[in-house]
Formats: sequence, structure tokens, C-alpha cells
Amino acid sequence: MNTETKPDDTIEQDVQSTDVSAEESATPETNEEESFAAMFEASLEEQPKLSRGEYVTGVVVAIASDVITVDLKGNSEGVIKASEFADIGEAIPAIGDEVSALMVGKGRQGVELSVLQGKRREIMDKVIALKEADKTISGKVSKEVKGGFRVDLGGFEAFLPRSEADTGFVNAGELLNQTFDFAIIEVQQRPENVVVSRKKPLAEKEAVLRADFLKTMNFIAKLKAQ
Repeated sequence: MNTETKPDDTIEQDVQSTDVSAEESATPETNEEESFAAMFEASLEEQPKLSRGEYVTGVVVAIASDVITVDLKGNSEGVIKASEFADIGEAIPAIGDEVSALMVGKGRQGVELSVLQGKRREIMDKVIALKEADKTISGKVSKEVKGGFRVDLGGFEAFLPRSEADTGFVNAGELLNQTFDFAIIEVQQRPENVVVSRKKPLAEKEAVLRADFLKTMNFIAKLKAQ
């Protein structure tokens, strides 16, 4: 049998013909899908990136027994533990409600958010500002613990040493579940810790009353001396 070998230029022409045929065989639908995928990827790159510790706001789109799903307006979806709303004394939001929370990480269900940590951050910022201004904060004595009491500041527990609970004898029964004004005597951010005093504002009020009483008595004494 007599075989004939193709020249190199003939082989190259065959390869080019094959490439052209493959390009021509691409359907318009395939091109549209690739174009859509490219635009989608580009839109993701244009979205602002969320970072841990950042406050975010979204709209509730789904409610399950254990988590609340929130649409983060272009930054995919976030999830919040349903139990956290009870921890901060709030009702579980309804679908369509807007919710603000702190970004704490990323998991299999999406961006992990926390309203509890967001509330704690909010209260800590308030505590720091009040301490710098030398003002008191309102809180409720929630329970007795070793060395003192726990005071609920609205989602964050501060420590009230027994020595700072009153100007005299400390009666736990008269303090528990009662709301008072407290002076802030110590703030620590890492770990978060706040120490308060009921004694300090009480002593300041007693000093004012004592001064007013002495002033009145001096006035009466002057009247009698006339």
C-alpha cells in the first residue's frame, strides 16, 4: 500500500479549521451564560466587604426556631441566634423588620451576626462616656454573688461590691430586683468588666442633705440670737 504523508502546513491548516469550527459551534445561550457569570462575579467584587466587629443593618427574610435570617442588602445573608433577642429583653422581629447587629464571623449558614454582642458594645460605649463625664447610670440589682451583687445595665451585667452597696448596713433583700442609680468606678474593656457603686451617689446625696440641714440650723440659731 502506498501512503502519503501530509506536509506540516497542511496539518496546521487542519488544526486552525478545527478551532474555527469549535468557535462557530458555540451557541448564543452559552455566550449569554458566560457573560452573566462574569457580570455576577464582577458585582460581588464591587460589594463592600464586611469585617468582624462591624455594625450592619439588614431586613429579616426568614424566621426559624433557632435562627433569624437577615438580608444584608447585597452582602449575602446573615444569621442571628433567635435566643439572643430574649437575652437583651426584646421580642423576636417579624419578617420585613429591620435589624442592626454586630458581625462576629462567617459560617456555613452565612454571615454570623449577634444582637447580644452589639447591645453589649452599645452599653460599653455608654458606660465609658458616662464615666468620663462623671455621671451615674441606672441599673437593676439582679442577683447576689460572692463578694457582692450583679447589676443589669440593660443587657450587660456590672459588678457591685458589697462594700459599695450602701453607706451603712447592707440588706440584700432591700436591694434585689430594685433599680438604682450607680456611680461607675471601674471600666475594663478586655475582658469586659464594669464595677459600680451605689454607696458613692448615696453618700453625695447625704452630704448635700447634711449641708442643707446645717445651713437651716444656723439660720434658725441666728434668728433666735436676734
